Amino acid sequence: MRISSYPRQFAHEITVEISTPADDDCVICISNKAGKILKMMGVSLKKGLNNVLLNDLEAFSSGSYLLEIKDVSGKFKYHTELVKH
Repeated sequence: MRISSYPRQFAHEITVEISTPADDDCVICISNKAGKILKMMGVSLKKGLNNVLLNDLEAFSSGSYLLEIKDVSGKFKYHTELVKH
């Protein structure tokens, strides 16, 4: 599984690209620096490239956030820091 996200500095939305060799499921979370989950969604992935749009992020305050992706068993697959400007 290959995962990337952009833009690192966001205003309204973030795109997550997930390439998977087979159909799979995952959970995407955005949390603040204190660890509070602000947005969580389950995603059903199809074999190949999947683009997941995380939108409606206008209400987030300016600052740093953590984007995490886990498989359904809770194992981390990806994490990165993002900045709301």
